[in-house]
Amino acid sequence: MRFPYTLMGTTRSLAPYLSLRLFNGENTVTVTGLVDSGAALNVLPYDIGLSLGAVWEEQTTVIPLAGNLAAFEARALVIRAQIAELPTSCCNACRCVVTKFQYPHHPGSSQFFP
Repeated sequence: MRFPYTLMGTTRSLAPYLSLRLFNGENTVTVTGLVDSGAALNVLPYDIGLSLGAVWEEQTTVIPLAGNLAAFEARALVIRAQIAELPTSCCNACRCVVTKFQYPHHPGSSQFFP
C-alpha cells in the first residue's frame, strides 16, 4: 500500500502520515502518526498517553530503546488503534478487507478487535 507524503511538524518534514483513533478503556484520542512499516514497535508521546488515561507509574514493562532514543526510559502500553481516515490515494490500491485483528497472537485465544 502506498501513502502520500505530507508536510508535518515544526520541521516541515515530508513523510507518510496516517490519521488514527487510539483507545484505552473509555478514553479516545485522534492523532496523526508516522507510517513506519519496518518498526517493531511505535513510540507514543507521553502527553498522548496521559490523554488516554495512562499512568506512567502503573506501566511495569520497560522497553529498551536504541539509536537516538536510547537515553530515554520507555514503558509498554497496549492500546487499541483504528484507522480514522485512509487517504483517498490509497483506496484504489486496497485489495483486501480486514474483518478481525488479533494482537498479540496467543494460540487458542479468541479475543478479537472488531
